[in-house]
Formats: sequence, structure tokens, C-alpha cells
Amino acid sequence: MAVYLIGEIEVTDPVGLEPYRTAVNDTIAKYGGRFLVRTSAVGSKKLLEGGPEPKTIVVVEFPDAAAFDLWSRPAFHR
Repeated sequence: MAVYLIGEIEVTDPVGLEPYRTAVNDTIAKYGGRFLVRTSAVGSKKLLEGGPEPKTIVVVEFPDAAAFDLWSRPAFHR
């Protein structure tokens, strides 16, 4: 059964985030995960009602809980 990671992220240092953003795709793919939703800070999201305005939204699908657990553990535990 698939497992989903859902995150709302406020990026305060885009330059500092770039090394992580570059590397995270490979780590997610390594454990069978894939991005379903990945908004940027500008232009790819629209609040229809309510508030506050959402930040960057990410939804990642993993094939199962075991794959998610392996991905989410610190590297020294793998």
C-alpha cells in the first residue's frame, strides 16, 4: 500500500536550499518514491478560500511504509 509524505514548507533561504533540492530527487527515487505535487514559491498555487496563503507544498508517494522508513532514516542508520 502506498504511503504519502505531505509537506508545507516555508523557504527562507532559497540559495541554501538549492544543494538539498538538487540531491533530494535521487534519494527519493532510490527508494521508489516520486513527487506528485511540488509547487514553487511563485505562480503555481492559488488559494481558493480561507487562509493563510499556503507556502511551498510537496506530496511524495512511496510504494510502501518500508520504503518510506528507509528513505526517512538518517544515512548512518541505513
